[in-house]
Amino acid sequence: ANEFLRLYPSAKILVATKKDFETANRKKFCARIATGDYDAVIIGHSKSIFLQFKGGKSVASGVGTIIALNWMAGLIIAVVWGIITYTTKYVSVGSIIALLISPFVMYFLNAPAAYAGYCAIGALYIVYLHRENIKRLIQGNENKVR
Repeated sequence: ANEFLRLYPSAKILVATKKDFETANRKKFCARIATGDYDAVIIGHSKSIFLQFKGGKSVASGVGTIIALNWMAGLIIAVVWGIITYTTKYVSVGSIIALLISPFVMYFLNAPAAYAGYCAIGALYIVYLHRENIKRLIQGNENKVR
């Protein structure tokens, strides 16, 4: 959420906390999501409750939402990710490139402009979350897939 607010300081967001996932609070939290007027609801992969609100770079959840919006775009992006990751041996490179092309994929598939906009914002967010990976790539210290 902090990263999102740095990129979009005037955004109205709802951020999940550990308390929101307690049994007594789950229904109320889901109702807030469903009835709220939010620019973003940040729950999942960036700061997962299952990882003590650490880890994750939102790529899997981002591609999942793209698949939900337009399955052909999601499939193309997943294939691009696979090819780039396989050829470079860097998951971060595959993730960054796949998400950076996502707004263009949506555009060329004649998806609604809002889908392309979502992908553009998401791609910037993904690049921002990968800034340490980018530094390691430049320094030649990024971990490779075997």
